[in-house]
Amino acid sequence: MSNLLRPRAIASILALTLPACVIPLTDRNTPEENGGVTGEPANCGARSNIEPKSSLDGPKGEKLVGRFQLPKPADPETGAPAETATYFDWSGNHITFRFRGTKKVTVKLALPASQNPQDQLVEVVVDNLAPVTRQITVTKDAKGNPTITPEASFEIGGLSDGPHEVTIWKNTEAQKGGLLYSGIDLNGGEFLESRRRFRRMEVIGDSITCGYGNTGSNATCPFEVKIREVKLPDGKVAPVTVPLTENQYLSFTSQTARNLDADVVTLCWSGKGVYKNYKENVRIDPTGAPVPVDDATTTVPQLWERTLAAAKEPLWDFAQEKEEDKPQVVVISLGTNDFARDTKPDLPENAEEGALPGDNQPDGDLNFPEEMEKFYKTYADFVQKVRERRPNAHVFLATPPMLTDQFPLDNARTKMKDVLRRIASERNKGGDGKVYAMDLVEMGFRYGLGCDYHPNLEVHAIMAQQLTGAIRSKTCW
Repeated sequence: MSNLLRPRAIASILALTLPACVIPLTDRNTPEENGGVTGEPANCGARSNIEPKSSLDGPKGEKLVGRFQLPKPADPETGAPAETATYFDWSGNHITFRFRGTKKVTVKLALPASQNPQDQLVEVVVDNLAPVTRQITVTKDAKGNPTITPEASFEIGGLSDGPHEVTIWKNTEAQKGGLLYSGIDLNGGEFLESRRRFRRMEVIGDSITCGYGNTGSNATCPFEVKIREVKLPDGKVAPVTVPLTENQYLSFTSQTARNLDADVVTLCWSGKGVYKNYKENVRIDPTGAPVPVDDATTTVPQLWERTLAAAKEPLWDFAQEKEEDKPQVVVISLGTNDFARDTKPDLPENAEEGALPGDNQPDGDLNFPEEMEKFYKTYADFVQKVRERRPNAHVFLATPPMLTDQFPLDNARTKMKDVLRRIASERNKGGDGKVYAMDLVEMGFRYGLGCDYHPNLEVHAIMAQQLTGAIRSKTCW
């Protein structure tokens, strides 16, 4: 294995954490089969249109799964040259290809040019071998010190003549940056027909879906590690951190997709909610008014419309999706951050101009009925928007594992379940029988915890089993 992956490139992610809290084990921590998904199971024996498993007859060359911004052509009016690389930032985006006739391939994957390049983590999977995490990073000078120049590529070597299948999966979520992809050099080999998958999923979530802290050893382990410092043009020194414990490839949703032999497009961002977010940082403008910092107040329904998670434009063009790329299953797992309280104090009177407070803006407490109703309406409106974009998809609304009836609010889990069942029931009564509610396992001491009290790999495996069963019960996959 030591010769399988020789790095010339590396990775990272910054995510928002939830307040520390451990809930004792109760009977509620026993996972329900199939997540207790609502609705009747499909009569698989009577169905003749079940989507088959994957086949090896797709177009030759690499296959991109997710949302990517393709290179722009040259602009004669402005004189801007043609771009040569495809950019992407959503975690879970992946590139897969099949080939033969070479003992090594060169993957042209690099960080964007920046005064402070943020390393990115990717998972590299070759055939049926265990996945290997790689960092996409920068070059070093003659003395071995890191520069700000991104490495241009990395190699996968030590291969037989094949055939082989490779998948490169972005673990690092978008708030920590993106990657530029410029192609694959097979070094004399040839591409084979790509894997064609007839089953497709779209997953919409927060830090849990992103795999935040899932490889951590306990609840208080560090999520990020400083790997170097960069001297900026203004003379200040900025740290570069790598969140080593986030692995989206091992997230419950990605595991589910592999269980079902389905392609999956993942759209997640830590700390984000449906109605409000966990942290909504602001800066104070010269007039003393609070102004949201970047995407501080942008919620998941707004992010879902984007091509790049961290860029307001261009929006994703749903109309350009080919029929064979549209998902038959949509999974929404949100709500944990909506239930978070405002816990950080206001800025002190002597704070310097432009200082960033914590989540100190009053944004409602879901203990109040009027706030719960706003949460319900916003969630229901989002489901309606998803239905408009995905008219034939099975839509699963999942209660998150971190919500309990003690944390972060009293009866939070019960309220969340009630909202999802209300939405599913009302849509079912209105003639939309393909919307379901389900409950991901409630966390407790039984399974242990990942960093910052997030689900660890054991919990992700349990959730994957639940979600796999729920989807299979409706689709017969």
